[in-house]
Amino acid sequence: MTQSESVCQPTARRAEDERETGALHPVIELIRTRHRSGSKPNHRDDGAKLGLAIEGGGIRGVISCAMATGIEYLGALGAFDVICGSSAGAVNGAYLLSGQSALGTHAYYEDINTKWTAPDSLDTFLSGIGLFLEVVWAKIA
Repeated sequence: MTQSESVCQPTARRAEDERETGALHPVIELIRTRHRSGSKPNHRDDGAKLGLAIEGGGIRGVISCAMATGIEYLGALGAFDVICGSSAGAVNGAYLLSGQSALGTHAYYEDINTKWTAPDSLDTFLSGIGLFLEVVWAKIA
């Protein structure tokens, strides 16, 4: 099976294979390898190009902001060759690339939350960071 065939396998089948063999999804393995080796964009020899697409969608950007903050916190930004975003995702990507993702989070729980009354938005944000850190760090550390 080629690498592209492996990446395109249906998710349920891939998850079953991972449980049986202990193998990680090829993208997770690529992130882990790059993170551990400290490789940087434009200076790689693995032949892959890895992009990070950051979703937007107004207040849904709180989740992608949590993800960007987690990537920054883990020091895993260097694993990606390209960062793209749409709407709030573009803003979150800009904060990530500037090394200020944590500052971007303030816009959601300090500024937007005071104007948009959603009592669970801070809880959503914090659970998003916690889930991201728990799942991803366990795989790349």
